Amino acid sequence: MSFSQSSLGIDLREDRIVFSHLKRSFKRVWVSSAKVLPVNPEKGKEERDAEIINTIQGFIASQNVSKDNVVVALPREKALLRVIEVPSAARENLRKVIEYELGRHVPFPPEESIFDFQILEEKDRRLRVLLVVMKREAVNEYLELFKRMGIKPRAIEISATASANLFYFDRHPFGPQPFALLDIRRHFFELHFFENGTLTETVQSAFNEHSDRAKEVLEVFRFALLKGLGPKEGKQSLFAFGEGANDSLISELKEGLSTDITAPPSLKRVRTANGIHRIPEVYPSIGLALRGIAKTRWNVNLLPLNLRKKVSRAGVYIAVFLSVVSLALAGALLVHPFLEERDELTKVEAELKELKPKVDAVEAVQKRKEQTGKEVQEFEGLISEGTSRLQVLKELSEALPSTVWVWNLKLKSRDVELNGFANSASDLIAILDKSPYFEKVEFTSPVTKERRLFGEQVEKERFKISAKIEKGK
Repeated sequence: MSFSQSSLGIDLREDRIVFSHLKRSFKRVWVSSAKVLPVNPEKGKEERDAEIINTIQGFIASQNVSKDNVVVALPREKALLRVIEVPSAARENLRKVIEYELGRHVPFPPEESIFDFQILEEKDRRLRVLLVVMKREAVNEYLELFKRMGIKPRAIEISATASANLFYFDRHPFGPQPFALLDIRRHFFELHFFENGTLTETVQSAFNEHSDRAKEVLEVFRFALLKGLGPKEGKQSLFAFGEGANDSLISELKEGLSTDITAPPSLKRVRTANGIHRIPEVYPSIGLALRGIAKTRWNVNLLPLNLRKKVSRAGVYIAVFLSVVSLALAGALLVHPFLEERDELTKVEAELKELKPKVDAVEAVQKRKEQTGKEVQEFEGLISEGTSRLQVLKELSEALPSTVWVWNLKLKSRDVELNGFANSASDLIAILDKSPYFEKVEFTSPVTKERRLFGEQVEKERFKISAKIEKGK
């Protein structure tokens, strides 16, 4: 068994590629090399692909790094991250349940998606699940580039989960107090809120051109606290990283908030080699490489299931089988003459060989029966609570204009809550009031204007509306 391992993390971004190479010997983990190399986002596809390939191959050759253990993060702008809830009964068949309801969470056809998930916690017979989705076309394009380089990634994830993995590994142990991770990029930033060590919510926002970045971060952070994402009492620690987490911006944030704000000038449990100074910028890539050599808290993987490396258990099965046979033969030698037991064993094996197909068939039928029963219970649970969700969805689909995007719909008994974006949010009140299905339609939070990070780059009004389902519907 080898006591030394290494792993390469490649964080792909629109205008740069961030590399981190980690090594492990016994229980020691250190960053042997880390680099940030620019790429031109304005080039055509073929020229850009060639530049990415040359940049990655150049780093691997210059650092003499192996291609066997590589973890990749695709550009964060291409991924959607959601925290969703499903009934606890769906745990045994969770991937199928999420796939069935994926259209509620993404603004493009579910069949064009690749997704993965991780259960965050179970509470009140509900599962809170971290869902990460990306367009299949985007994933396949990057996989083709890595194929041309002779690289088979161990996993594909996003910088958000990689950074959280490094934070938990490097800062452990830590107290139960709430904290938030702030990733500051060139064109956007995102906040990830944690309580009792569990991710509760994530918020992302784009920077306006030529704006005061510190002011924008403060406004979004304060608004998130007003929505109840922060601690109910006391302070909340804020941990900032990313290429935009410079000393000047951190100082401005400290002046605007009483919250404890820090950036990682160095690492704690993970050691760094001499000459590695840009820790905030390479932070996510170190988290990527960490996954290749250590057990991590989150293991979201956007690599298609058929391309994931499978650990063969054939050796374990053979060892168990040989042990059983050895014990059986030893017992036989102690009790009966070898020749007599050999004849008896031959007869038993023949009978087992004859009966095995029948036993396998019965077990297969039983497993299908149990699985079918579980699936029926799961889907009955999804549609049996209160008013029919299908009726409400049908009415909303017919009543709302096509320019409206509802990214979150909550239905509990006769209460309906809509969250989304529209060209004119105020028009939606009148539209829903006219519907025979709804009454008491009103805004539950102020309407705000936001610029979308995906799809058309236009300004939309963000709304949150509540309504009651009329009795008898």
